[in-house]
Amino acid sequence: MSRLPEPATGPPEPGALAAEPGALAAEPGAGLGASGTVQQVSLPAEPGSGPAEPGSGDAGSGPRGASLGSLAADALAACARDAIAVLTAWSPPDPAQAVLRERMLAFVAEHGPSAADRDLRVGHLTGSALLLDHTRTRVLLTLHPFIGAWVQLGGHVEPGDASMAQAAAREALEESGISGISLDPVPLGIDWHPVRCKDSRGGRNPSEHLDLTWLAIAPPGAQHVRSDESLDLAWFPLDALPAQTDATLHRLVAAALGRR
Repeated sequence: MSRLPEPATGPPEPGALAAEPGALAAEPGAGLGASGTVQQVSLPAEPGSGPAEPGSGDAGSGPRGASLGSLAADALAACARDAIAVLTAWSPPDPAQAVLRERMLAFVAEHGPSAADRDLRVGHLTGSALLLDHTRTRVLLTLHPFIGAWVQLGGHVEPGDASMAQAAAREALEESGISGISLDPVPLGIDWHPVRCKDSRGGRNPSEHLDLTWLAIAPPGAQHVRSDESLDLAWFPLDALPAQTDATLHRLVAAALGRR
């Protein structure tokens, strides 16, 4: 997950996006569980060693003989549809988050499955996790190499992701090295910010992230391992965050404290 150091431009104003009715609909019965009850999220086999990134066009074999291209397309469609279901069922904690939710829903309705594709450079969905230790007193943050700031774990939708929560859980595992992570099924918060992130061809260009964040809990005795996507990885007390953070992280931590 990356954020540019300059102030966020934010999402378009209401009415800027003309949503196409029926472009994507939430699956019947889709919804959220009770907040505060963490649960395991099933992950694809061998996270981090699987198929190519969405849109890469590489061919290969996967479940039921599907090509990597079709796996990527399935993931994008599933995650875009899931985002609609999650956002629709979610109760925003304040008016600002409520307005942002409506803008995100309009964006996904307009762009359909492409809303979850990193190659949609006007913006795309991402999943992140605010990972706390089992005592819920510390948060694991990554020092982002491109902006030099401490942020929560997260990133793009990948082939095999069946939901935005699964994308967030997979990213948390890949970036922390911690298995057995559990997620609160209700999103902790959402954010829309400018980024300079990689597309499927490896180019790093300006875009925007429409990020859905979940509260994640590490198991007792969890040992973290820094990935090559991070300059550093460290636990911080919730009441003593590092100086190099932004308002989004502080808002997420405040929301997490409200669920203890």
